[in-house]
Amino acid sequence: MNNNNESIGLRVLSISPSHTESNVNVNSTIDVTFSSDINPITLTKNIVVFEDYNKIYKDVNSLKDYSKFSVVKGSISYKEKILTYTPEKPFNANSSYILVLNDKISDIVGNHLVQKVVSVFYTEKTASYPRCKIISPKYGLISESIPEFKWINQNAPSYVFQIAKNNSFENLILNEVIPGNEYENEISYIPSFNVNEGIYYIRVKSENGEWSDTHQIFIKPITDSVIAQEDTPEMLSYDAFLENIKEPIVILEQFPSPNSLNVSLKTNMIYIKLKGNVEESRIDFNDSYIYAESLDEEHEEYTHQDINGYWSRIYDSYHDCTYIIFTFSKSSEEQEEEPENTEENTDIPTEPTENEENNIEPTENTEATDTNEPIEPSENTENNDDTENINPTENEQENIEENPIPEDDNNNEETQS
Repeated sequence: MNNNNESIGLRVLSISPSHTESNVNVNSTIDVTFSSDINPITLTKNIVVFEDYNKIYKDVNSLKDYSKFSVVKGSISYKEKILTYTPEKPFNANSSYILVLNDKISDIVGNHLVQKVVSVFYTEKTASYPRCKIISPKYGLISESIPEFKWINQNAPSYVFQIAKNNSFENLILNEVIPGNEYENEISYIPSFNVNEGIYYIRVKSENGEWSDTHQIFIKPITDSVIAQEDTPEMLSYDAFLENIKEPIVILEQFPSPNSLNVSLKTNMIYIKLKGNVEESRIDFNDSYIYAESLDEEHEEYTHQDINGYWSRIYDSYHDCTYIIFTFSKSSEEQEEEPENTEENTDIPTEPTENEENNIEPTENTEATDTNEPIEPSENTENNDDTENINPTENEQENIEENPIPEDDNNNEETQS
């Protein structure tokens, strides 16, 4: 539940039938859509529907003499911002009706209607019959022949009965007018047409009425098997009768399980676990497919789409079961989203060039550097901090100048080179 009108107040977005609409079906209801969620308590005694049976209504000022109008009795229901007013009986034909909403109606946060709402509509001149209802046969019936159809009698002079091969009824197989019967509670009819195996869609309506909900049946002619006289059970060859018989396929497990919810979007396969060793020759992968169903919120309808992938079969001899696996293939869009690894692999060692080999000289402390052993400080290292800032005396300075430290022969050689 939400409310987006805290600053501008509660408003009516639409009314059906709309204001000044004419030729309204007498079996209609009145629907009011609000801009935010309504507090249902405020609907009681704040909705009135008048019938202008004297045809005196001109404008809202006409309602001041409300005794000249009759109040229409009915019930109200509310769901998801929509109020529905259902009259106790159908509206009268060739009449006008006035809906009045009081400004005492408020939403869940206390915002009231900005102003009182008045809407007028006019019914059809000839009364329509309500929507027909087919009560037999059962929806989705599988039959070997054309069944008998029954629907509730509306005491209409006649009914229109249609059969088609699609639910849009564009290409009709049958379009018949059936006479009414005022003495029976039900109307019965057995259609006659050339029957082929398949699905058939049926609907019916009364004269000047509304179509029933679409009905559906499946006709599949059944051919009875006949055993010839010379092939009586006593003479049957059981060897030939039982030849090539195979064990029925038994499903032990499915993943994801049927009717499972909240399956992870990272799921990349579906499998069916079968009992025993089911040979691949018994499975027609070409006739096996996976499809997805999603709700198109914009058009409020379900759409279907095939899923790309491939099938495989694996036999588990230890548990004596067969897995039929469907592995999803990545779509072209998903492959394009994967970043290509264009960086060079820096972990692959490269061979040094000749100049690099000549420039590499091992140092004297190479072995010590490679080890992880800590380097112990020399004895003189401990006193470095203490003697760092001590200047030599004059006598010590003279001794240093008279007796300089001799240079190492190795150092001389390096210098000369």
